Amino acid sequence: MAKVVTRPAGGGFRGAIEGQLESLTPRDRMLLTILAVLFVVPVSLFVMYLANDIVANKASRVAVVKDNADLLTAMAEEFTAADARLTAGLARSKEQMGKPGNAVAEKTAQEVGLQDKLIGVTEIGAETVNGVRQTRYRVDFKRISLKQSLDFVGAIETSDYPMTVDVARFKTVTERAADKDVKVVDFTVELIAYQPEAG
Repeated sequence: MAKVVTRPAGGGFRGAIEGQLESLTPRDRMLLTILAVLFVVPVSLFVMYLANDIVANKASRVAVVKDNADLLTAMAEEFTAADARLTAGLARSKEQMGKPGNAVAEKTAQEVGLQDKLIGVTEIGAETVNGVRQTRYRVDFKRISLKQSLDFVGAIETSDYPMTVDVARFKTVTERAADKDVKVVDFTVELIAYQPEAG
């Protein structure tokens, strides 16, 4: 049987708890201790699990933000480099302003040694797209080697003048030279020259 221990008044809540504990038998105290441990340990483990989960979640967010920051830094560097290339290209293009594309094509043919094989440079059309005038030219060569045609294309594509090769057509022709057959090409190339629209 449990004995009742009374405490003097004024102990408050703590005094009441201590009084109840002192009134328990040793067996009841052991059961209470086991119940407390069985309650406190799982609750503590659950709180630790939640805390660990929260920390892991925050760590993954930090990693994502760091990856995004690294990506943005790399993109900013690429943008700066591209902007520098664009600025340099625009400066080179301004130097070429006012030069007609057909004169540039003829000069390029002369630079690669094809002035004698050049049939002509003809403007075949022009249009304006987003404030840029795109003029199309057809350049015809007769009886040149494949290497010479590729030299001309390479010279056009790498020049400072804003011009690109759009279409290239090759027609193979066999010529008789020094008692043997030699393959040459009739070469037609369409070029597009770009100039800012006069405004």
